[in-house]
Amino acid sequence: MEQPSLSLFGPFDHGGVYGFRAGVIGTVDGIQRFERWVRSVQAPLSDAQSDAEAMFRPLFPGFETAFGIPWSPTPKLRISVDPIELSKCLHIADRHQRVYKTVDLFAKNIVGAKRNEEQQVDVWFVVIPDDVHKYCRPKSVVEASLRQREDVAVSRSEARRFFNEPSLFPALNECQRDAYLWTVGFIPRLQTYIGKEVPNPIFVEICRGQASIVRVLSDVLALTKLNYNSCLFGDGEPVTLKFADAVGEILTAAPLAPVIVQTDCFFQSEL
Repeated sequence: MEQPSLSLFGPFDHGGVYGFRAGVIGTVDGIQRFERWVRSVQAPLSDAQSDAEAMFRPLFPGFETAFGIPWSPTPKLRISVDPIELSKCLHIADRHQRVYKTVDLFAKNIVGAKRNEEQQVDVWFVVIPDDVHKYCRPKSVVEASLRQREDVAVSRSEARRFFNEPSLFPALNECQRDAYLWTVGFIPRLQTYIGKEVPNPIFVEICRGQASIVRVLSDVLALTKLNYNSCLFGDGEPVTLKFADAVGEILTAAPLAPVIVQTDCFFQSEL
């Protein structure tokens, strides 16, 4: 008699991985290139031109042989991006809108597949044409003959004027006198936060005079990078306060009672 668990879950195994479900998004040509590449990595690959080179540059044995899991050349999900719509996004004159709409063209299809498709995938492969690399880099410029201008709600000068206008909330228009400053956190160079717990902020308050709180916070943050006497990276305390605390610890360690200074007396006797 067949057990219900056997019909539902199948026979017992040792938890081996039988491959992963891949999804691919791109143009029709990009998806075909991806499938050809997956087929090529199934077999051994080598670029050695002679037996001597093969000794020092061993061949790639194939994906399943190297990693122990199969990889089907046919993806579980294919999403084809319209090349005409992609071309319109890539030729937008404003570089911010160009990058945003190009990324959104791929991202919204992936999000839609995750929500609507019954068959889910483990890894998504995004195959982009060369034009994406050409026009979506930070300093990329679209040729004048291909440039497309979109309707912009406000110009740069109008946006700058709106930014300098006072807020609709009176409390925000008052000069802020205090703020919290996080001097440690995520370090872009290290791509991580070197601490173990959530960092604590420093409370900064303007006690005298008039100054911008942003300027004051910038100065305090700069003082946390000036301690060249230690090897601490990203020290969170301003160097002025750190040295003042160190001197204060020395002064408080001294006895509070007055110290009687013993004077030296010299005696000379006549023989």
